Amino acid sequence: MKLTICTLIAGIAAATAVQASDTRVFGERIMMPVDGSSTIGAISADGSAVLGTSSADHLISNDLNGSGLDTFLWNTVSTDYQLVNLDTSGAQSARPTLPVALSADGKVALLLDTYNGHKALIYRSDSQSVEQLPFVKPKAISGDGQLVAFVDTVDSKLYIHLYSLSTGERTRLPIRVSPSTDIALSMDGKFVAFTKETEAFRLNRETGQLIKIPFSVSTNVSLGGLSHDGNVIAYSAVNNGGWVYKFNSAQSEKLCVDSRAMALSGNGQFAVCDERNVQLVVKDLSSGKINNIPTGAANFFALGGVSNAGTVVWGTTNPYAHYDTNGKSDLLITKFK
Repeated sequence: MKLTICTLIAGIAAATAVQASDTRVFGERIMMPVDGSSTIGAISADGSAVLGTSSADHLISNDLNGSGLDTFLWNTVSTDYQLVNLDTSGAQSARPTLPVALSADGKVALLLDTYNGHKALIYRSDSQSVEQLPFVKPKAISGDGQLVAFVDTVDSKLYIHLYSLSTGERTRLPIRVSPSTDIALSMDGKFVAFTKETEAFRLNRETGQLIKIPFSVSTNVSLGGLSHDGNVIAYSAVNNGGWVYKFNSAQSEKLCVDSRAMALSGNGQFAVCDERNVQLVVKDLSSGKINNIPTGAANFFALGGVSNAGTVVWGTTNPYAHYDTNGKSDLLITKFK
């Protein structure tokens, strides 16, 4: 199902006019309105596609789940959007899904079916179709949209598994993990980055080399992303900051003093971290240039990701006067200057 927001172009211009330069609000009348509970999934490598949720009941006709969450794939260039939570027949589903990840080209979305045992779903924008995968609780998708990572129990132990969307082959990696493990894959799935409680690692699937990130903390580590070539990783830990580590040079860099969320562009050039829930720090790792995006101490709620050009998708809660145009939670896009 594909809908064009032709009647809302004027609304986009009006909302943009009252914002800081190149900051666009995606809220009630523009993109994906969210009434409180919401999730931002991801942004494509070129920034043309954003995966997110909305609880509005007027974006599509005969919304089967009313004010329940719907997931949309939004084209930021054409302003078209596609309803993603469909059933396997292609019809609108009354069951909400949650976005997990997006392929680099923005054409393959990984979803979580919250009403059906947390099963994994794949949405393909070209065919506007949904496929249910034979496992639950998906974690990541490779940049080329071919591999999905998840964790599953074998002999009462949790391991990372990879599933090929083209062949249906399932591969167990020789890595034991915890339920809270974060996973990220390189473009072709050659490299697998993951967390294990207070530690972070990168596995080279071809050579079997496992590298532990030199990061000593006492709180659980969260993964912010892995570059498509597998050379750069972003990670954070509460009270220990947000960091970037480059494997080729074995160098680490601290971006934020206290961060609960991070994101990394696919080309490894831009990193974003949440600084004490007050601002987002966006850094061009090549030039060293930094942009700070004010979020408000109690208003930032989610970091969706960053494109190869430094465009950040993020969200605020209601109300946030500087950005708010609809009295509801909003998804926003801010371009790197």
